[in-house]
Amino acid sequence: MRTRSRCFARLALIATAVLAARLLAQQGEPPSPTIKVDVRQVLVPVVVTDKEGHHVPGLKQTDFKVFEDGIEQTITAFSVQSSGVPSVESAAAGPGKPAPESTRAAPNSARPRRTYVIVIDTMHTAIANFSHVRDALKKLFREEQPGDSQYVVVAIARTVEAVQDTTQDPAAVLKAIESKDFQKLLKGSQKSSLQAELDRFRQSLDEAREKCDKGDPECGMLRILLPSQANSMAASDLNLTTGFLRQFRALIELLTHTAGRRTVVLISDGFSLTPGKAALEILASYFPENRGAALRSTERMRDEFEPIVRIAAASNIPIYTIDSRGLYTMEDFDVTKAGSTSRMAPSAQLTMNDVALNAGNTLAEMAAATGGTFFHNSNDLAGSLKRAFADGREYYTLAYVSTNANLDGKFRAIRVEVRDRKAVVNAKRGYWAVGN
Repeated sequence: MRTRSRCFARLALIATAVLAARLLAQQGEPPSPTIKVDVRQVLVPVVVTDKEGHHVPGLKQTDFKVFEDGIEQTITAFSVQSSGVPSVESAAAGPGKPAPESTRAAPNSARPRRTYVIVIDTMHTAIANFSHVRDALKKLFREEQPGDSQYVVVAIARTVEAVQDTTQDPAAVLKAIESKDFQKLLKGSQKSSLQAELDRFRQSLDEAREKCDKGDPECGMLRILLPSQANSMAASDLNLTTGFLRQFRALIELLTHTAGRRTVVLISDGFSLTPGKAALEILASYFPENRGAALRSTERMRDEFEPIVRIAAASNIPIYTIDSRGLYTMEDFDVTKAGSTSRMAPSAQLTMNDVALNAGNTLAEMAAATGGTFFHNSNDLAGSLKRAFADGREYYTLAYVSTNANLDGKFRAIRVEVRDRKAVVNAKRGYWAVGN
């Protein structure tokens, strides 16, 4: 089993590398709207909207304040990106000093200046939700106009599958999404099989609890077998989620080599950084002596998750996350679920609801750390996609030299304020102070 998992991991990374090579090859040498700054400077892309989500244009450098670990920093450079037309002010520019490269007029070129990578999580997303995802993507690309953007659509499960290689043609993406191959790809969801296995496990726990309550001699053996089954399910979940995060990390790492604005949109039902938590906690709800086992894998998964947000934040790659479950309904009210006769069923149901509600926490953390937005509890998936795309075209970039010159590897918290206190400001949460 371990050899097979390693084989899957190698294949996944090779597939990701091939996809990225195509992206880089087709990208060419696009003009970059970013500020050219000293390596000691910190770049902070900032999206500013009103409470209704409309972008706020026309802000100047003097409208912004940036704080690192609560200490106000001096903004040394400032740029505006609006509908593909960049304009830049630089506090460092002056008589005899050349303006940053991003202030120069962009050549009239169709080469891409921004990259949108849509990642569909086919491992943690239920098949039933894919129809809504597909409809939202079709609506987005029917309305998307060709220009200086390029698009990549991939699906990640055991391996990375390219739905659409790098293209600047929205019509090509739409054709790929409408194809039968895309529909077949979505049917490979791992979540559906894992959910079915979990439902069968709950049924076994119901039967076991009933036998133990009745003093059935078989109870002793079941108390030994069921924890082993739960641990096996947890180990499978751990391996699958580890593979998913490593593939996702490889994709982010390769995106760091592309020029221009890079926006990643992850569409998923969400997942836990404690894989197997559902099986282990449901077991504990029926047999309390097993409580606490669900926390074993948390540290390992943090080691897989944190490099993703570190790399993305350092490279100013915002990750927008969309909860594909839409408006969330508690399982208690899902009429497709069979009832349980065990007296422990209410406790198990509460555990299931808690696991489902918290599945989006990882998506929320990923978005907040990288300057993206977490869209959840909404059936307007197309609207969420449009907002993520719009943020990639309407933003400001601040640059400052940190007053803390100690490259100690520690996390530095960033907070950005604008003069209009009613405005909503979205920027990455911070960065890790490491040397090159």
